[in-house]
Amino acid sequence: MPCKQVIEYRMDPLTERWCRINVDRVYRKEQVKTVRVDKTIKSMIKRSAEECCFCVDKIKSSTPMFTQELLEEGRIAIGQSTVFPNLYPFGEHHAVCVIAEKHYMELPEFSSEILRDAFQASILFFKRVYEVDKESRYPQVGFNFMPPAGASIFHPHLQILMDSKPTLHIKREVEASRSYFQHFGRCYWEELVKKEKELEERFIGTSGGFSWISSWAPLGNNEVLGILTEPISCILDIGERGLRSLAGGLSRVLKELWEERGVRSLNLAMYSGPVGEDMRDFFRVFVRIISRPTLRDFYTSDRGFMEILHEETVVETLPESVADDLRRCF
Repeated sequence: MPCKQVIEYRMDPLTERWCRINVDRVYRKEQVKTVRVDKTIKSMIKRSAEECCFCVDKIKSSTPMFTQELLEEGRIAIGQSTVFPNLYPFGEHHAVCVIAEKHYMELPEFSSEILRDAFQASILFFKRVYEVDKESRYPQVGFNFMPPAGASIFHPHLQILMDSKPTLHIKREVEASRSYFQHFGRCYWEELVKKEKELEERFIGTSGGFSWISSWAPLGNNEVLGILTEPISCILDIGERGLRSLAGGLSRVLKELWEERGVRSLNLAMYSGPVGEDMRDFFRVFVRIISRPTLRDFYTSDRGFMEILHEETVVETLPESVADDLRRCF
């Protein structure tokens, strides 16, 4: 029997990166199905907690400390968050920020206070690094939530890095933002938020200086952007008020992704311009969140040859639908 499906080809207006959206792909047959996911997860969590070096009773004895030159007290501790060196780094200055004392947290449990303390501790690490190494100017924050998103440890933690050169994605975003400003005389990020507010299709809401939207051309399923609309291009310059705005909005988004979209695993990246270089005219700090597959005994990854080898994402969640579900929390 004939069957028709709609495939949308969408191009990111800034970087000209393409993605493909087919919402019917969510119904495709999977040979491996989830059976009693909750039971499986609980069993995994219980076993992992017994040997978790990030838990409160082991963190001081099982994790490394910074050198005296970088940090006299060895680790950074703010609220429930703790920052220490990554034992297996992939950056020039690479640390881990354990977000909270609880070993396993569901997304609605990430309160604005917990997130604010984690970001504040991360920024303090960046500032200390820059004091001793002026060549390291590119800070980045990443979050792999649950094993399907790349987390090797259940206990929630951020990956925080400081490098002397930007990642390829940051370089592209910054160069494209600069080119847009040079051509039109306006900041792309301000224009994007303004346009999405006018369209009312993908705009979700605001939390202080941050505006939250679902992406027109997403890199992954259920993608949400949090854009700092104030003229700040570097994470280190956000300040206390900005951190409260970021943490408050992010806490709401995570809760709604869990409750309204059924998200159980995700990746988050916080993008920043370099320290000591003013890019406020054309670039803004922003956050990108995408969902990943649900944890189970066996699962199919949402990254295949098209995404990895061609850099074109295949997406099954419509951005406008994501915004509809998340908008109510603002």
